[in-house]
Amino acid sequence: MRLRLVLLAGMLSAPLAANAQSGQLYSNNFESGLDQPPWGTAAFLTNASPFTNFVGRFGAGHSTILYLETPVIQSWQTINYTLTFDLYTIDRWEGTAGADYFDLRMNGDNIFHQSFSTNGSAQTFRAPDIGPAHLGFDSTAMDAIYRNIVVPFNAGNSAHIGIVFDSSGLGLVNVSSWGVDNVRINYTIAPAPAGAGLLALAGAGGLRRRRR
Repeated sequence: MRLRLVLLAGMLSAPLAANAQSGQLYSNNFESGLDQPPWGTAAFLTNASPFTNFVGRFGAGHSTILYLETPVIQSWQTINYTLTFDLYTIDRWEGTAGADYFDLRMNGDNIFHQSFSTNGSAQTFRAPDIGPAHLGFDSTAMDAIYRNIVVPFNAGNSAHIGIVFDSSGLGLVNVSSWGVDNVRINYTIAPAPAGAGLLALAGAGGLRRRRR
């Protein structure tokens, strides 16, 4: 009986793995403009070399939201998302010393909270891909570019996701600000774990033994 269960479990898990689906929910590099919706009314574009078009720039007290409908899934499926984007930290970011943080909230849950610095202070996130260096705006301040920041998240069975791009600890926009670019959201829909099938098979085997 044990060998039979193992063989059946292998037969069950193979088609389940093959049925996983991947797709892209959203993508925009903003070179052709800003789509509203799904971006909220607070979003706007800025163009400044070498940044090209990006969403922002935002300073203290400013945030924006990306609001999207999610793919329809069955009760026995799960869906996982990956948000990928570029972050521009502009002018005077002071890292952990100044409590300068960039945040992402998905349906109210914080999924990203990292400090950034352009002045050499300590920060919690990795080093930038470009900078710190003077890239534009205030000629007396440094800027930095972070490419392809990847943030995985799960929205359960929610029909919508609202991702808020925000910051804390910054000054006014002409002192310290930020923008985002090349925003992409991919997803993978997976069937229920094969373990669920194993439990069902084990239960069926137990019933068969009891009937004998």
